Amino acid sequence: MAKLLLNLFLVVSITLVTSCSKDKKTPEKPVGPPPPPPGPVAVKKDSGVYVLSTGAFYLGVSKVGYYDFRKNQYTEDYFKDKNPDAKLSGTCYGGIQYGEKCYVFLSYDASKIMALDKSSGKMLAEIASGVPYQSSHVWPKKAIADKNLLYVAGDGYFVHVLDTSTLNLVKSFAIPQWASDIIVQNNKLFVSNKRPSGLLSPDTSLLVMDMNTGSIEKNINFGAAPQFMLKDNEGFVYLYTGGGINPYDGPFLHKIDASTLTVVKRTNTRIRTMVLHGTNNILAISGQNSDPSHDGKIPVYDRTTLALVKDNFITDGTKLTYPRHLYTNEKTGDVYIIDVKDGNSAGQVYIFDKDGKKLLDFATTNSIFPVALLFNY
Repeated sequence: MAKLLLNLFLVVSITLVTSCSKDKKTPEKPVGPPPPPPGPVAVKKDSGVYVLSTGAFYLGVSKVGYYDFRKNQYTEDYFKDKNPDAKLSGTCYGGIQYGEKCYVFLSYDASKIMALDKSSGKMLAEIASGVPYQSSHVWPKKAIADKNLLYVAGDGYFVHVLDTSTLNLVKSFAIPQWASDIIVQNNKLFVSNKRPSGLLSPDTSLLVMDMNTGSIEKNINFGAAPQFMLKDNEGFVYLYTGGGINPYDGPFLHKIDASTLTVVKRTNTRIRTMVLHGTNNILAISGQNSDPSHDGKIPVYDRTTLALVKDNFITDGTKLTYPRHLYTNEKTGDVYIIDVKDGNSAGQVYIFDKDGKKLLDFATTNSIFPVALLFNY
């Protein structure tokens, strides 16, 4: 009997120990990649961004820099690093990214369009946009791309058309005045005219042109110099006119129906550039150049009504000194702002999320007066 009880005790003990050992689970190893580290890494949704800086005009000190999001590193003279045997033969004034290429506009002491491979930064070609100070030349400043063609305008009496596959100029369209901006909407070219430097007779018109022939289909007069433009996906064009001699000339932000070519809304405001943001907003930079209304804020406008939604997009208290250029990253929705500071030292590039909170900022080291950003998606 004692032996039977002893055996029963041993069986129960072993069962309890085994049961307890099964209940004690070891931690499971995480499945998949580790979570990203905190901080600015959240902005690293592209490879990087090119920063174009003019430097001092006519002194040949323009630079093409590059911020690599993967390395958290800014290279101030990226073009020189990637093209040691080439040089920027002019003053960098702007540019555009289209397809697998970036196009850098060299103006004032040159009239050239420089094509770079977007991924490597290698120079592919340097295309002359006419001979300076001759009738057909254009100091390139603005461009829009459509169906593998680049329409380039600026200080000059032509719109040059560049084939982005062959990198050859294939057409030139004559225009009556220099161009402030150029966009494509509803398969038409919209070109805002401006007064050439030194001439007293302003042109206050917006040209609507055939994209194939360059013929001017309509010339819309605004009573004040048209400047920069914006388009949306609903067939509207947004045009800023900087004001004229008479108070009723503005300055105004206009909303134009591109199908009827009529102004459907306008609001009196003073801004220096604008971009689409979200589903129904426009972001702008307040003030204009050195006007007293320049306050470093980024006002938000309703795209439908053009009403001011709030006076500053930035929500985390970040202060800007002299914001001058504004971009929306179409891939990420992030907002990029170029702050040129005092214009005599390095500028600063700020990156904000869609809610106006800063993700990252970096100085354009030894690169004075940054004027454009080109994305490397």
